[in-house]
Amino acid sequence: MTRLIKPLLLALGIGLTSASFAADKWVSVPSTPSSDQRLVINGGNLGASAPVTLRIKHPGGGVTVHQTVADAQGKLKFEYTLSITGGYGVEVFDAAGQLIGSGRLGFMR
Repeated sequence: MTRLIKPLLLALGIGLTSASFAADKWVSVPSTPSSDQRLVINGGNLGASAPVTLRIKHPGGGVTVHQTVADAQGKLKFEYTLSITGGYGVEVFDAAGQLIGSGRLGFMR
């Protein structure tokens, strides 16, 4: 009987322990755009339908702000077409205004 109980308790303990650790939110900003001049930002572990704010700093000093939401699995995919050559900065924030991630990329034609 103890041969059955110990593995069961061990499996239950491992299941409870692993469930208590949430994965960190993450964002990936490429250092160069795609071949069709698009900036593709990916992210994960954001929570289902979590609101996200993206700030894109342009080479000329301008900033555009975009609001979007993660999908049902907490994943983010945001695409932005680049039009001005130079360096861009990207910052991604969660609903609480906390920085999830950032990056810089260069765009040359």
